[in-house]
Amino acid sequence: MKKNICLIVFASFIFTSCGPTAEEIESKVRKDLKKEQDSISTIELEAAKVLALEEMERVALEEKKRIDIENKNLERFFSNVLGVKVKVNRAYFHSEPVISSIRKSYLVMGDRASIIRMKNGFAYIEFYNENSGKSTNGWIKLIDFEDDSDLLDPMRDPDNN
Repeated sequence: MKKNICLIVFASFIFTSCGPTAEEIESKVRKDLKKEQDSISTIELEAAKVLALEEMERVALEEKKRIDIENKNLERFFSNVLGVKVKVNRAYFHSEPVISSIRKSYLVMGDRASIIRMKNGFAYIEFYNENSGKSTNGWIKLIDFEDDSDLLDPMRDPDNN
């Protein structure tokens, strides 16, 4: 009987010393759980990024549509207008009818010009500087102008703006 007890004790000692301890098992389970949580968090984060990008694209598309409608309305308003007057402090010239093609030159509030053509919310204008005697052509945003149809009116008093 003593021999059996010794064998049992010895066998249990071998099994417990060869296998992982409860602490090791718990630690491994915690690490695996942490990896799984990190993986889920990464997936959730990526999904949130995708949703945010889709929302940004939707908002940008809506803004582009709004700007296109505004530009068409401005072009419709100015379609029968030949003379315009700058209504902002500085109306910058652009080399093309796009925002990114801005130049250094500009007109100032009150300057008058003639519209040659319109595109994309811009007016291709001709400006004659009476002080220098020079003419300047270029694209300026229509939103920077107001109607000044009497610019070309021969009866207009130039000193009375």
